[in-house]
Amino acid sequence: MPFLSTDRTERCPYNPSHVVLRSKLLQHLTRCARQHPDAGLQVCPFNAAHHVSEVTFRHHKLNCPDRETIEREKYQITVGVFRDGGAGVVSLVM
Repeated sequence: MPFLSTDRTERCPYNPSHVVLRSKLLQHLTRCARQHPDAGLQVCPFNAAHHVSEVTFRHHKLNCPDRETIEREKYQITVGVFRDGGAGVVSLVM
């Protein structure tokens, strides 16, 4: 299927010859993961669209760009700065 230059696409980590529209990526990854159970990829706990090799999985978990968003939501962390230019305040609501 030909894509327009404005279409946002991703390459499948299971088969690099698969180029998928971003809007269809999760569907595709689900199917491809079933077809390649021994591919040695793990799913990121912060974003289901991140299928990462077992070798780099630990590094990815520590540096995933979606980690901060999920942890902020999970722990309801808010960060603020005083108006008088004072130090930042971090409040943790549990």
